[in-house]
Amino acid sequence: MSLPPAEVLARYAGFEAAAARPYGRGLINDTFLLEGPSGRCVLQRLHPVFGAVVHHDIEAVTAHLARKGMVTPRLIPTRDGALW
Repeated sequence: MSLPPAEVLARYAGFEAAAARPYGRGLINDTFLLEGPSGRCVLQRLHPVFGAVVHHDIEAVTAHLARKGMVTPRLIPTRDGALW
Protein backbone atom coordinates (compact mmCIF):
# COMPACT_ATOMS: atom_id res chain seq x y z
CA MET A 1 0.00 0.00 0.00
CA SER A 2 1.55 3.29 -1.07
CA LEU A 3 1.00 6.44 0.99
CA PRO A 4 -1.21 9.19 -0.42
CA PRO A 5 0.73 11.54 -2.72
CA ALA A 6 1.39 15.14 -1.67
CA GLU A 7 -0.96 16.41 -4.40
CA VAL A 8 -3.86 14.61 -2.71
CA LEU A 9 -3.05 15.99 0.75
CA ALA A 10 -2.70 19.50 -0.73
CA ARG A 11 -6.38 19.41 -1.74
CA TYR A 12 -7.46 19.39 1.92
CA ALA A 13 -6.98 22.62 3.91
CA GLY A 14 -4.87 22.02 7.00
CA PHE A 15 -3.64 18.62 5.89
CA GLU A 16 -1.07 19.69 3.28
CA ALA A 17 1.85 18.65 5.47
CA ALA A 18 0.06 15.95 7.43
CA ALA A 19 1.87 12.79 8.39
CA ALA A 20 0.13 9.79 6.85
CA ARG A 21 0.36 6.20 7.98
CA PRO A 22 -1.61 3.06 7.14
CA TYR A 23 -4.61 2.61 9.42
CA GLY A 24 -6.12 -0.83 9.72
CA ARG A 25 -6.14 -3.58 7.14
CA GLY A 26 -9.10 -3.18 4.83
CA LEU A 27 -9.93 -5.76 2.21
CA ILE A 28 -11.24 -3.29 -0.37
CA ASN A 29 -10.09 0.27 0.42
CA ASP A 30 -6.70 1.59 1.55
CA THR A 31 -7.11 3.55 4.80
CA PHE A 32 -4.70 6.08 6.31
CA LEU A 33 -4.57 8.10 9.49
CA LEU A 34 -3.57 11.72 8.83
CA GLU A 35 -2.16 13.88 11.61
CA GLY A 36 -1.46 17.53 10.93
CA PRO A 37 -2.04 21.11 12.08
CA SER A 38 -5.81 20.70 11.61
CA GLY A 39 -5.92 17.59 13.77
CA ARG A 40 -6.49 13.97 12.87
CA CYS A 41 -8.68 12.41 10.23
CA VAL A 42 -9.03 9.22 8.25
CA LEU A 43 -8.34 9.24 4.53
CA GLN A 44 -9.51 6.38 2.33
CA ARG A 45 -8.46 5.47 -1.17
CA LEU A 46 -11.58 3.81 -2.50
CA HIS A 47 -11.34 0.80 -4.74
CA PRO A 48 -12.08 1.67 -8.39
CA VAL A 49 -15.20 -0.51 -8.26
CA PHE A 50 -16.88 2.41 -6.45
CA GLY A 51 -17.96 5.26 -8.69
CA ALA A 52 -17.78 8.90 -7.64
CA VAL A 53 -21.51 8.94 -6.84
CA VAL A 54 -20.85 6.89 -3.69
CA HIS A 55 -19.47 10.06 -2.06
CA HIS A 56 -22.77 11.85 -2.58
CA ASP A 57 -24.58 8.89 -1.02
CA ILE A 58 -22.24 8.89 2.00
CA GLU A 59 -22.71 12.65 2.45
CA ALA A 60 -26.51 12.38 2.24
CA VAL A 61 -26.70 9.56 4.79
CA THR A 62 -24.24 11.04 7.29
CA ALA A 63 -25.81 14.53 7.03
CA HIS A 64 -29.24 13.02 7.72
CA LEU A 65 -27.93 11.10 10.74
CA ALA A 66 -26.18 14.22 12.09
CA ARG A 67 -29.41 16.25 11.75
CA LYS A 68 -31.15 13.59 13.85
CA GLY A 69 -28.51 14.00 16.58
CA MET A 70 -26.50 10.87 15.87
CA VAL A 71 -22.72 11.08 16.06
CA THR A 72 -21.37 10.00 12.69
CA PRO A 73 -18.17 10.42 10.69
CA ARG A 74 -18.44 13.16 8.07
CA LEU A 75 -16.69 13.74 4.77
CA ILE A 76 -14.20 16.62 4.65
CA PRO A 77 -14.64 18.54 1.41
CA THR A 78 -11.60 19.53 -0.59
CA ARG A 79 -10.55 23.17 -0.95
CA ASP A 80 -12.80 23.47 -4.02
CA GLY A 81 -15.79 21.85 -2.27
CA ALA A 82 -15.55 18.41 -3.86
CA LEU A 83 -16.38 15.35 -1.77
CA TRP A 84 -13.38 13.39 -3.12
